[in-house]
Amino acid sequence: MKRRHNLFVSSGIEQHDAKESTTNTDKKDKEDIITPKENIIHDDVTNQEKTRHLFDCLMTTLEAYLSPLLNLIDRALAVDPVPQTVVILADHDLLEFPLECLSVFRNGDVTSVSRDFSLQFFYQRFRRGESDGTQSRMENKGASGGKGKSDKNGGNGGKPEKAVAGGKNGGKGADKKMAKDFVFDKDNVIADLSNLKYLLDPLQDGEKGFDHPEHVLEEMIVQYKNKVSKWSGIKGTEEATNPKEIQQLLQSSSSLFFYGYERLLALLPAFSVVPLDLSDCAVAFILDLVHTGKSNARQGSLDTIKNPSDLELERPVYTAMIMSLCGVSSLLLNQWYTCEQQNKNRAKEIFSHLFEDSHTIGQSVRSLQSKSTSTSNNQQPNPSPSPPITDNNNIKEGKQGKKTRNH
Repeated sequence: MKRRHNLFVSSGIEQHDAKESTTNTDKKDKEDIITPKENIIHDDVTNQEKTRHLFDCLMTTLEAYLSPLLNLIDRALAVDPVPQTVVILADHDLLEFPLECLSVFRNGDVTSVSRDFSLQFFYQRFRRGESDGTQSRMENKGASGGKGKSDKNGGNGGKPEKAVAGGKNGGKGADKKMAKDFVFDKDNVIADLSNLKYLLDPLQDGEKGFDHPEHVLEEMIVQYKNKVSKWSGIKGTEEATNPKEIQQLLQSSSSLFFYGYERLLALLPAFSVVPLDLSDCAVAFILDLVHTGKSNARQGSLDTIKNPSDLELERPVYTAMIMSLCGVSSLLLNQWYTCEQQNKNRAKEIFSHLFEDSHTIGQSVRSLQSKSTSTSNNQQPNPSPSPPITDNNNIKEGKQGKKTRNH
């Protein structure tokens, strides 16, 4: 209890502790007296080390349990050339583990490790992307030049053209091409990030500051203003949000960015998501699983009256499954709880890779996974241990890089 008292500077408990420390000054050196602030920092570092140790133990146990299978995977990857993308098909129990962090996938030539629920799920994503890609190419042929020769004049083999918003595209048709600004064409899967819809802290659970979702979005808009000028959505601080508005936002999204607290399907229950047709949504970025004092109190009281089966559906694996059944082609989401600072770093790094480096979503996530794994191996301090980020797809800009199938 005394350690707990030292964490909070208030009431008469601290005065009593101060008297005890004064009485014992002859027995202790001044260096041994820990102030409340120092105690908090020490506790944070200790908790990070414990969490990192638990994660390392988990990975060691997982490697041992899957060793017969990992040997076969290692042999399958030992080919020339090494496959650039890997898709993990596992049952829902194994999907609860950080499979992307297994040592067999640390080959530097593997640029993307994603996961899916079954071969049928993967096939349906591929077929959906194939039809979308065909339709998009037909639209671009009709919109370029108007003479039926766009495949020759376009210069990119009929693929969607990258037109930076506000850039100098020339010609009278520049305004008409704005709807296709910054389109990723990834082997028949298309994600138009220029028309992204966002949902930011809809219940106002966070405190205003540098790590708040709205502040992070404002920074990205300033940095990538030519590419995100048409982003729109809902901010919790601007209007009261109800489930119907969130449903309408989901259905109108070609790409979705949820950035908030607690769990997405706690905000919008599974029974209200399942009937939705989200087949137009090519990619969903879901950065949630963060506690605040306000959100924890509210969610804790709500969880006590829910059925265990309803709570089970709000877990990340089932969230991805439900969104996939509704038609979302690609999902990126946290696997475990994290903190505001880590979500801020992830948001900035992912969109930096997409906008500046022309990476696929799989490659962007892979860079974060590799960073987390190298930190674990080198035992370097980390502000908060990074939970794995999982994704079910790769989306690549059509004009650059080699093509790989969607995952």
